[in-house]
Formats: sequence, structure tokens, C-alpha cells
Amino acid sequence: MQHYYYRSNRKSPKRRGGNSFDPKSLPKLIGPFIILLVIIAAFYLVSGVYNFIVKGSNVELASFSEISSVDGEVFIKSNDTDFTPLTLDTMFKVGDVIQSRAGSKVDLLLNSGVLITLNENSELVYKNSDPSSELSDIFDLNTGSLSVDSTNASLTKFAINLDYINFSASNVVAQLKASLPIEVALKEGDALINILDIETSSSYDEILLVEGKKFSMDYDAYQSFLRLETPKVISDFSPLTELKSTEGLNTSDDSLKAPSLNSLSPVKITEPLNGSTLTEERVVIKGTVPSGTEKVMVTSFENGVAEPYILKEFKANDTNFIYYAFYDDQRGNIKVGKNVFEVVAIDSNSKESVPARVEFTFEKLSASKVENTKASVDTKIDKLSEDSSLTLPALVSINEQAFVSGMTLDTPRGGIVGKVPADADSVVVNGFPLKFYKKGDVNFNYILSEKFLNLKKGENKIQVYYTVGDKRSKVVEFIVNY
Repeated sequence: MQHYYYRSNRKSPKRRGGNSFDPKSLPKLIGPFIILLVIIAAFYLVSGVYNFIVKGSNVELASFSEISSVDGEVFIKSNDTDFTPLTLDTMFKVGDVIQSRAGSKVDLLLNSGVLITLNENSELVYKNSDPSSELSDIFDLNTGSLSVDSTNASLTKFAINLDYINFSASNVVAQLKASLPIEVALKEGDALINILDIETSSSYDEILLVEGKKFSMDYDAYQSFLRLETPKVISDFSPLTELKSTEGLNTSDDSLKAPSLNSLSPVKITEPLNGSTLTEERVVIKGTVPSGTEKVMVTSFENGVAEPYILKEFKANDTNFIYYAFYDDQRGNIKVGKNVFEVVAIDSNSKESVPARVEFTFEKLSASKVENTKASVDTKIDKLSEDSSLTLPALVSINEQAFVSGMTLDTPRGGIVGKVPADADSVVVNGFPLKFYKKGDVNFNYILSEKFLNLKKGENKIQVYYTVGDKRSKVVEFIVNY
């Protein structure tokens, strides 16, 4: 009798001389493999359907965040939908916009661990979330204020964009207020603040804000940054000042109550700058409105009473608006002192956007004051002894184009680069020393802008000289037409 031993070191007589394939074993081999493929395919199919239905085909799960608490009237807008009430079950994802009404707030806990508290009368946009990038989360704070705590976050850095600055940090406890005067109070950690040009979004300066310090920037300080100067904007830490949207106004007026629920993004006022002081008797208020805007309403306030006006020149679905306010003792809507204007976009369903607000101070200059200002500048020049042997200062370029005296500027802002000898101690343009200029630099920078009131329609004179010790160069006058 022949015996068969199924051991790894012995072979059946039928298999002697090498292994042979038994076709009858094929189903046993293929079966488990097919089952494994079916399980994998089912997993990806279910995951794909879930991602598409719940989140959209281009949104990753990591972009979703948790609504920790909601107090009062808070609304959320996703994609092209209308604003809807926000609840604890709402999924907050990239691209969403959150608005809080008066007396309301919401706590947002991001997957990265960042905790954001959005205060009343505020709007926040979740711009981007990418844990693999240097900036894990990016937000736009369009209006209002917020508090942020990232001390328990597992991320490298996050950023919050405001109209005039960019705030980026990691492991901080901070408070931010959106509009001028902008405030950033840093209770814990360090943060980087970039000062931005609101027209080009380019960075003019970077400031490291350290723990226990507060950054405050009003209109004058912002103007100094754009002149490449270094204003004093850092002080010891103190909590942000709460500003009410109806401060100083007659809140009993129906027109000042919280706006109706809407699908429009906020209006952006680009001119004039909030907190500025103006002397021209006609003030241009202009900016942008969201697509889908049917009408634009501008409201002025006289003694706390709202005076709304619908812009007749605005065309439906345009994205830019312009309004002219003027000073007149009898019928003007600008008064000497503080002035407040609000702009609202209205869609085809008569729903209104969150109002954009601008405040400025109007000063009526007398002819004698204008002459006194010019005389003061001339006196500064006369105190220095002119040295005709010094090389004359020169203007090299404006907006990166070669400068020629008498040339025409066709934009409301001109970035000028000039040249002086390396031994110059200081550079003076139109009577104002350039604080950013340092001895040894051969180039200097100066900004012409309607917003700074140093650029007007027609001919503009630019007087430049530099100092060496107690002497100055000859004053050279350049012309720019606008």
C-alpha cells in the first residue's frame, strides 16, 4: 500500500520531480481575492457618494469645523445659497460666510484646534484650510471683531485678513477689530502683522507683535506707513474697546435696526479711509458691491436722523458704486466735524446687505490757514543754508516708469522713487522729512495719492531737497499732471 504524507519536506509520488498546477484549486485561490476587491470598491464608492452629497466634490473632510456655541441671531451662507440660521448641528466649511447680529456671538472650533469667538455685528469668511501648508487656516474678517485662541492647536500657522492688515500667528490668544482704527491685542504668544495697500494688497511693512502688547492703527498711522514711515502703533496690552455699530446715532429710528436676512456679501468702501480728516468741500464715497446688486442705498446722518438716498446712477448688477457728498451751510450733507455714512446693497428681492460704514472729519480751511501752512513749510527751508555745490536730487521713476517732469499720471496713486547722494542726512519732500529714509541710502520713496491730499486734478508740484549737516541742496521742483 502506498502512503501519502502531506509534509513540506516530502512530496507525493504524483508530484515527484517538481510542483504541478492543479486547476481544481483555482476557485479557492480567486475567491478571497475577489471578495477583497469588492470590499475596497464598496468603501471608495460609499466615501465618494458621501463626500459629494454632504460636502461637495471638491471639499475635503478636514475643512469642516464644529460650532461650539451659538448665542443670539447668527447666520451662515454656503456657496450661492441665502443666509440661514446657524445651529450647533451646522457644518462650517471652507467658503462659508458667518454673520452675527447685534447682541449675538458664536464660538467656532476648527479641526486644527483653533477656537474663534465671533462677536456681535461681525462677518467672517472661511477662505482656506490645508493642514499640509504653512498656513493651516485662512479667514477674512470683513466687519466687526473676534477673539482667537490657538494655544491648543495642532498646526503651524493660521492667518486672518483685514482690509488694512494681515495677521498670522500660531499658539496665541488674541483679539482683533476689523476697521480703522484697527486693533490687535495679544495676550499670549507672538504674531506677525503685515501692513497692506488696500488698492494693490502689497505689503508696506511687517511688525512683530509680542506677548503682552497691543497694535493700534488709525488713519494717520496708516497714512504714515504708506509714506514708508514708522509711526508709533505698539502699546501695552489692554482688551479691545467695544464699538457699537449705532454709536452716537438715534437707534429708535427703524432704518438703524439690524439688516434683514440676505444673500449678499458686505459692501466695501474704498474711499475715503475710515477716520480720515478731509478739507475738500466735495467728498467722493466709492467702493464695491457684490454681484447681484439691484440698487445701492447711501445713508447720511444729520443730528442722529437717518437720511437714506438710492443712487440713481447705479446700474443693476454692476460691482462698483460712487457717491458725491458735499459741504454747504444750507443744503449740503457734510457738516464741519464728524460725519457718518452707511452704504447698503439691495438685491432683486429687496433684501439688504450688511451696511458698510465710514466715518470722517471735515475741516473747512480758510484762505489764511492755507497760506499759513505754506509759510510754515517755507520757513523750515529758510532755516538751512543752501549749498549750490551739492548734487541736485532727482526723481527716477513713478509707478516703475521713467520719471519726466511734466508727465501725466493716470492713476489715483503714484509711487515715486528718487535719488540723492549717499552722504545725505535727510530728504524733504514738499516740506515733510521722510522718516523712513536712512543716511547712506541713495534712493528714497514718496507716495502721491488723492487719499493723502497731496494729489489733485491738474498740475501738482513736488519740491525736493536733502540736507547734509546744517546745509541743504537746492530745492528742485518737479511737475506731475493728473
